[in-house]
Amino acid sequence: MGYTLAMGSSDVQPCINQANASSTVASIDAQVEGLAKNWNPTGFFRPADITAMLGILRDQAADAGAAVASVGKGLLANEYVASLKRQAHADMLRAVIDRGKAYEQAVANANAQNASAVNAPAFKDFVIKAMRSISDAYVTASVIDCIAGAPLRWLNKAYSVLASIAAAAARIIGVAVKIGEGVIDAVDTAGDITAFAIKYAPYAAAAVGAYMLYSLVKKRTA
Repeated sequence: MGYTLAMGSSDVQPCINQANASSTVASIDAQVEGLAKNWNPTGFFRPADITAMLGILRDQAADAGAAVASVGKGLLANEYVASLKRQAHADMLRAVIDRGKAYEQAVANANAQNASAVNAPAFKDFVIKAMRSISDAYVTASVIDCIAGAPLRWLNKAYSVLASIAAAAARIIGVAVKIGEGVIDAVDTAGDITAFAIKYAPYAAAAVGAYMLYSLVKKRTA
């Protein structure tokens, strides 16, 4: 894998190259890809397990958002850097919170109906993509640090965060549902992102207004 910037990368390519050359970035990718390959839950989950994972992802996204907000303060007049920060926030809002709303609702329905499991075949994909958005935010923070002349200080943090999320996810193997057992279906659709911006990352509120406006998106490329 690797990291690139859709526009303006000629100005910061040395920083991108430095991040991509880091063994830590390769290890970050390995955490995510390893979980994608080796984690094979049943697709039916205990409501408490979903709730726990949602909490982990929200907390880690908030921390990653704080990292992005903290960097590049000497570059506030640089619209390119500002747009990268907005996009990193928007990507996490979409990946962690938009999709997470469906699982929150499914858990609420399960609890209300005393159902023992949630049918959530897309939950693995949700977790993997949330992890990628969090890792991308930390890499963005590191690249912006580099643009400002600072070391790539967030990569080790990203690795430890992704390792902890992967370990927590791997412990959730799902459940085997018996005939006649109460099950609630999770409908994985986008939800409201405003509450997250206010509660968990008030500094990211501007990202909501810019959500559909910025094309300077950081992408993973093979």
